[in-house]
Amino acid sequence: MKNRFLIVALIAVLGACSGGKTEDTTGNIMEMEANQAELDALALQEQPVIVRDFFAVDSATLGDSYCYEYSGISQLILYGNDASETWSKFEISENYLTAFHEECDVLLEFMTFEMKGDKMAYLSQMNKGKQQFNCLKWKKDHWVEVTDYPRPKMKDYFADLKGDEKDLVKEYGADFMYINPSEESVKFVFSEWCMNMNMGEKEMQEFTKEVDFEFELKAADRKFFLEANPLRIEEVEEINL
Repeated sequence: MKNRFLIVALIAVLGACSGGKTEDTTGNIMEMEANQAELDALALQEQPVIVRDFFAVDSATLGDSYCYEYSGISQLILYGNDASETWSKFEISENYLTAFHEECDVLLEFMTFEMKGDKMAYLSQMNKGKQQFNCLKWKKDHWVEVTDYPRPKMKDYFADLKGDEKDLVKEYGADFMYINPSEESVKFVFSEWCMNMNMGEKEMQEFTKEVDFEFELKAADRKFFLEANPLRIEEVEEINL
C-alpha cells in the first residue's frame, strides 16, 4: 500500500512539472517490416552460386515471351513456394538450373561453364514450338551477350538436298538447342515437327527427306567449335571411307 501511494505521488509531481499537459507519444522504437526485395536479397545470399548467377541475368535478356516473371520464379527457387499456374518445379546442380512453367509449357535451362578463364553461361527458354537461346559472359558484375559462336545452317542437317529441297528447308526449317550439363555442351536438333507446322498441309507432303545429322556446340582450346554427329550407321561408315 505504501508503494502505491509513492507511485501516485510521483505521477502527480511529474504532471505538475510538465505544466499539467499530457501528450501522446509513440516512442523511438518502431517495428520496420522489410520489403520483399530486401528479403529476397537476404535469401539469395544463402543460395548456391548457380542460383545467384541465374538471378544476375537481367530482365531485358530474359524478356517476357516465355512467361518469365520474377515474382513467381523467385518464390519457387528462393522459398520453395510453387503453384501449378506458374513456375511449379525446378532442379539445380553445381552448374545447372532448370525451372518449368506448367501452364505455358515452358522449360527454362541455365548452365555456367568456364572458357579462357572467363565465366560463361547458356540460357534457354523453350516451349513446344519456339525457343530463345542466349550465350552469356560474366563481365565484372553482370552478364553480357555473346553472339560469336558457330551454329549449323538448316541445310547442314541433311547429307544431300536438291535445289528445291534446300529452298524448303531454308524457308521453313527450324531447330532447337538442348543444354547438356554433363558435357557442358549444347546439342542442335532439327525439328521436323516445326518444319511441318511451318509448311502447312499443302506443302507438307512434298518434303520427305530424313534428318541426317545433329550437331554439338562445345568449348575447348579457348574457343567454340561445332561437331557433326551422324544419326545412322551407314553415314558413319560413309564418313570413314
